[in-house]
Amino acid sequence: MKKKLLNTGEADELLFKLNLIYLKNSNQKIPKIGEITKLSMVEEYKSNDLKLDDLNNIYQNINDDNVKQNLKLICNESNILKAPSGAKADVIINDIGYSIKSARGGNPSILNHTHRDGCIKVCERINFDIQILDNYVSKYWTAVLDNKFGEDMSNDNINSTFYNGFEELRNFVNYFIFKGTANSDSKYPAKYIITFSNPLNISTMTVFSKDEYLNKIWHKLVFSLRNKAFKETPSNKIWARKKGESWKGSLHIRVKK
Repeated sequence: MKKKLLNTGEADELLFKLNLIYLKNSNQKIPKIGEITKLSMVEEYKSNDLKLDDLNNIYQNINDDNVKQNLKLICNESNILKAPSGAKADVIINDIGYSIKSARGGNPSILNHTHRDGCIKVCERINFDIQILDNYVSKYWTAVLDNKFGEDMSNDNINSTFYNGFEELRNFVNYFIFKGTANSDSKYPAKYIITFSNPLNISTMTVFSKDEYLNKIWHKLVFSLRNKAFKETPSNKIWARKKGESWKGSLHIRVKK
């Protein structure tokens, strides 16, 4: 079986982590983070002898399959392993969790097809009123059934049900970005998000707090109700509408480029 190769976003993430090791070894400070004293994800990262020129050489040739394979090997040797399932942080810097996002990566999902019962569990965890969501979902269906939107409701449209919902919905949406999933709180939550366009150039890097990041992406969000993972219960039907043979009532939130 052919080994799965890294996509651009995955390769950038690994290079960024290797660059963190380089910055730690060279005692350089990162804006809003400072000097790195500890690096880990489950286990402590191991130091290596890579210089910035070595990392740049990998970056410049990252489309080569052999270079991608070598990058994975280097990362394994440095203890840079894939984050556990459910982790919101991609790396722990000085005992603080950070989620990493490359501008060259794919369109990330924030909430994957979760029915109302699943969202109720989260609401109970974070003391959020489910009726606020009920109201938004009801208005979503009114707009969709009136053919004002397709099933994807993009928040770059001022007529989106969710367009002005930042203040009411931020605690709910931020939970899925930083703290957990419908199933449980994450063992590895994130406190901040780091974005970058070049994983080796810290001048392209920005560190966002929760509300800073959500405010940045709010009008890039796309909301939809789908049939995937839907379970037919009285509670779930509050969000659902039947189209053909299937109920569509699982909330999905993603970021549009």
